[in-house]
Amino acid sequence: AALFSAQLLTAALVFTWVAVETSVVVTSSFLRNSSPSLIFAYLWVFCQSEAAFGLALGRLFARARLAAAAAPAALFAAVLPRYIFYGSNRYEATRSKYFAALLSPTAFTFGADV
Repeated sequence: AALFSAQLLTAALVFTWVAVETSVVVTSSFLRNSSPSLIFAYLWVFCQSEAAFGLALGRLFARARLAAAAAPAALFAAVLPRYIFYGSNRYEATRSKYFAALLSPTAFTFGADV
């Protein structure tokens, strides 16, 4: 439990820093009219969900090398459901989009499209 807590705390700190820096760059360059706190919250929630995704994925594998090799493929596979709905209207297949958005990378890409 202590190792898991240490990993979670470390990931939370690192990803908070990433969210702060990314929101500063994004709001000062190409999203100047957006609320910096809203951009930060959007990025921070996504980063924290990715930390949880990584910890959950790590529990599925007994060997760290196998988990490290499978993690990028799993992250990529979690983004793919968004492209099923690429040509659809925002009001079409809302129930299917809702269930696809349970994967955090898919939800992030849906949010970025808005």
